[in-house]
Amino acid sequence: MVTTSVVALGVRKGNPKGIKNWEDLAKPGVEVLYPSPKTSGGAMWDVIAIYGAGLKLGKQRGLSDSATEQYANDLLKRVQRNVKVMDKSGRESVTTFERGVGDVIVTYENELAPRITQGRPYELIIPAETVLIENPIAVVDRNADRHRVRDLADAFVSYLYGDDAQRAFAEFAFRPTNESTAKAFAATFVQPTALFTIAELGGWGKVFSTLFGQEGSWTKAVEELARAQ
Repeated sequence: MVTTSVVALGVRKGNPKGIKNWEDLAKPGVEVLYPSPKTSGGAMWDVIAIYGAGLKLGKQRGLSDSATEQYANDLLKRVQRNVKVMDKSGRESVTTFERGVGDVIVTYENELAPRITQGRPYELIIPAETVLIENPIAVVDRNADRHRVRDLADAFVSYLYGDDAQRAFAEFAFRPTNESTAKAFAATFVQPTALFTIAELGGWGKVFSTLFGQEGSWTKAVEELARAQ
C-alpha cells in the first residue's frame, strides 16, 4: 500500500446543518451525496464507512452482536434514505456538490482537502468512526516482462515509497505509508479515534457479500426504498 486515506464528510462553509457524525446524515432534511457502488469503487468505500461506523457505534453502546449488526444495517438504510444523488463516480459526485446540490458529501479525504486549500467554500469533517482506505501499487509481471521494463518498473515503485514521493503525496492529502514521512506530516492529518480496516470487517469477500451482494445490506436498502417511493 503506497498511500492511505479515510472516508470523510464535506459540508458547506459554516456547517449550516450542524453535521458532526454519521447519525447527523440520517436526520430529516439533510441531503447527502455519494456515488453509486454499482459504478464507483470509491462509493463502496463510502458505504463501507457508514456500515462499519454503525458496527463501531453499536459496540460502543454495549449492544449484542445481533443488535449491533441490526443497528449498522439501520444506519445505512437511514442515510441512504437521505441520499439526493448517486453519480457514476466520486469525481462526478464532488462536481455535483460544488454545483450547490446537497448538504453533505461522503468521499475521500484527499478529494476534499486540496479543494479546501484552494479556497472552495466547504469544510472537512473526519468522523471518529471511519474506514482506512488503502491504495495499492504493483508491478504487473506480464507487462513488465513483455516490454522489458522490469528494472524501471521496480525502481519506480521503490521511488514511490521514498521520502520525496511520499512527501508529494502528503501535500495532496494522501496519507503517507513511509514511516518517517508519516511522522513529519502527523499534525497535518486528523487521526480518527475509532479507525477500522477492511481486514477488521472480515476482508473484501465478506464485505462485498454483506453489503453489495444480492442479499447485501446496501442492495436491500436501495430496493426497499425504491419500492416505498
